[in-house]
Amino acid sequence: MLKAVNPIEMPDEISVGKSLSSERLASPRNHCVPYLDILGPPEGSDEVFIVLPLLVYIDQAPFETIGEVVEFFRQIFEGLEFMHENNIAH
Repeated sequence: MLKAVNPIEMPDEISVGKSLSSERLASPRNHCVPYLDILGPPEGSDEVFIVLPLLVYIDQAPFETIGEVVEFFRQIFEGLEFMHENNIAH
């Protein structure tokens, strides 16, 4: 999946994403979507493209049990806590 980012409008997006994708922050508690690659802007454009793994949209998640829903939210809150511990607000 490609995500277009304008570094002028969102100056911290790439540096924060790269940091969260780094070995330094590798942890089972880090549930952030990893950056696979960053593609420079095409000629005549200010947008950089971030290559991300293809994920299921949150409203299409195939939950079959209450336990899966509980685990999903546990991971969401654990990931937020991890980011806050690393001085990243979301």
